[in-house]
Amino acid sequence: MKEIVRELLLDMINYISNQRDQLKYLGKIDIDSEDDQYYHQIRDLVEWLDLRMMKILKLNPKKLSLTKENFVNPQRYVEKMISLFKKCPELNELFKLGDEYIYFNSTLSEQEQNMIREFMDENRERKVTNFYIPIKKEDEE
Repeated sequence: MKEIVRELLLDMINYISNQRDQLKYLGKIDIDSEDDQYYHQIRDLVEWLDLRMMKILKLNPKKLSLTKENFVNPQRYVEKMISLFKKCPELNELFKLGDEYIYFNSTLSEQEQNMIREFMDENRERKVTNFYIPIKKEDEE
């Protein structure tokens, strides 16, 4: 895996983990103008690259939709994604931004794409809560 791709992956992980003092490429975006200005866009990119989250969220491994039906304002989301790619052009090493989807950069082989997903799977901390609330039976009340 190219060093720039590895550093971008670490940047994205650090950004969504609120470790912004460690950013190399994403440190160039203006994060002070609005708190977590690009959080949702970067989180969605990370989740698409994360093997576990991709399966849980049932994401298409070939492309990430920019116009999900659960967005309140999909046009605003797309505008912010375009802005993110303009402010951090290094993201183009990893992704190709289309009109409705984000894809892997065509220069990345399938093997490299798998390595990227494995890297994300191994290096990302997930905050997952899984709990069980038992149903009270009538005789227990």
